[in-house]
Amino acid sequence: INIVIGEYDIPSSQKQALLTLPLSKGGNTLVYGTVGSGKENFITTLIASSMIHYSPNEINYYILDFGAGTLRMFRNANIVADTITMDEKDKLESLYKILTKEIEDRKTLFYEYNGDYQTYLNHSGNTIPAIIVIITAELRLFVIKKIRTKKKNTGTNINNATFLLVILSLQ
Repeated sequence: INIVIGEYDIPSSQKQALLTLPLSKGGNTLVYGTVGSGKENFITTLIASSMIHYSPNEINYYILDFGAGTLRMFRNANIVADTITMDEKDKLESLYKILTKEIEDRKTLFYEYNGDYQTYLNHSGNTIPAIIVIITAELRLFVIKKIRTKKKNTGTNINNATFLLVILSLQ
């Protein structure tokens, strides 16, 4: 699984090439940034590109949208197994059970192939989709720092809103 996410330029050699996210090689990915820095645009590109280049037999997404809920637009996409929002606790518990069972099943399935997803695909003659779990969430960081001096205690509060995107690849 090597998903096209954009293009890049090398001006010195007048070259352009596709920028990809090689989940089969790299595994898990973490994208972190402030609100408005392009994380949702990135994930939208990732899923849309996957819809063009992969079938549900090759890749399945589970999207946990604990942010603004805009990723629900992929709810009916053929490669998206489910989208879950913060208020859908039953679905979240069900997903946990599904993924736990899937991990155990794949351990057994891949045992003869050195526990490796790609080796299994290459040598077994079978296909099994890569499972990608996307978690988006707004984080509230609250830090209290006390500086003790002989004269007084000073409290400093920092409250920053940031956005976190985690891509977990279960293969």
